[in-house]
Amino acid sequence: MQARLHSLLGRACKPGSLTAMNAPRRFLAGLSPNQFLAQHWQKKPLLCRGAVPNYTPPLSPDELAGLACETEVESRLVQRTATRYSLEVGPFPEARFHTLGKKNWTLLVQDLDQHVPAVLSLLDHLDFLPSWRVDDVMASFAADGGSVGPHYDEYDVFLLQVEGKRRWQVSELFSRDDLVKNSQLKLLRNFSPQAEWVLEPGDMLYLPPHVAHFGVAEGPCVTYSLGCRAPSVSQLVEHFAQRASSQSDEGQRYQDPDLTPTSGRFSLDAAALARTRSILNQALTFDDETLGRGLGTLATQPKALFARDAIRPLTSARAEKRLAQKRGLQRRIGSRWNHFVADKRRAYLFVDGTEFAFAGKRDFLQELCSQASLSATWIQDRQNNKVEKQLLLDLVRFGYLE
Repeated sequence: MQARLHSLLGRACKPGSLTAMNAPRRFLAGLSPNQFLAQHWQKKPLLCRGAVPNYTPPLSPDELAGLACETEVESRLVQRTATRYSLEVGPFPEARFHTLGKKNWTLLVQDLDQHVPAVLSLLDHLDFLPSWRVDDVMASFAADGGSVGPHYDEYDVFLLQVEGKRRWQVSELFSRDDLVKNSQLKLLRNFSPQAEWVLEPGDMLYLPPHVAHFGVAEGPCVTYSLGCRAPSVSQLVEHFAQRASSQSDEGQRYQDPDLTPTSGRFSLDAAALARTRSILNQALTFDDETLGRGLGTLATQPKALFARDAIRPLTSARAEKRLAQKRGLQRRIGSRWNHFVADKRRAYLFVDGTEFAFAGKRDFLQELCSQASLSATWIQDRQNNKVEKQLLLDLVRFGYLE
């Protein structure tokens, strides 16, 4: 791995189109999205010098600390000593930051893109990924020597250096179960680096899941982590099992008309296992439409922090009046949108885990999902289409468009 990682140092970062999947991109070290996905995605790291040149962060470190004082912001503080790491969870009183000193601490602020819309443009660099696979932008400010320790993630991450310098060490020579005991940070106990680099402003390091990494600030620095979303197998099983259970008929029960006398009254025999397996296989076998609808609701479920409070829906008349106003609409901050086309007649829109059936033109759903704000002109142009207008009314009525 060391040879393949060090070979990345000499790769030129060529500018390219941000939209063509076959065009080279500076953000991907001169690779096209197709090349990156084939050669690196969930396979091996990629280092890019000057991935986002001359980027000016919308927040200063002091403003980032101010965000961490807010109750609606998920934040963490990690302090490092010679032998251990300690974790505190925000929100923090402002006075807390005056006690930390100038070395060996890190502030992490999650979902920066939801709190500071100017950060959203960074995610445009990941437009070659399905939107539901992109999670958030996490900001990490570290004082000199600050670190969260050696660890690995269960998902892909793009580490963009925004200010200052951070030294990254990476390795695949570790056991995923070799963790520091009694630590909330899930740190690796034994970490042997295979390669390392110092990232400067504009540099980016992509890491696939399960590649261990250890970042240490060399002076005060800020790093943005563009993280991906990957539901666990247990989440998928639980979600689809719940859907299957809610749609099952209580009148259907375990049956064994082929039962024969048993000599092992208190044991489960092979026939019982076979019947049970058959029942479960039948109950948990989904066609493409059912899979799409299930994945759509799961993929758009918001984090608990952004979960919508129970609201009283608008009346149809009030929603109609609001939609008729010559004003634009925007999505609720933090909401997740996606859609699924089942066939020529059926399609579905998913917003924050809620499903809306749609029988109109599929291009409408694509446009709806790709725009965070809808102009008054765009809305008015769809007033004469009953199907499109009804969906917009539903989204306004239930508070998804404001």
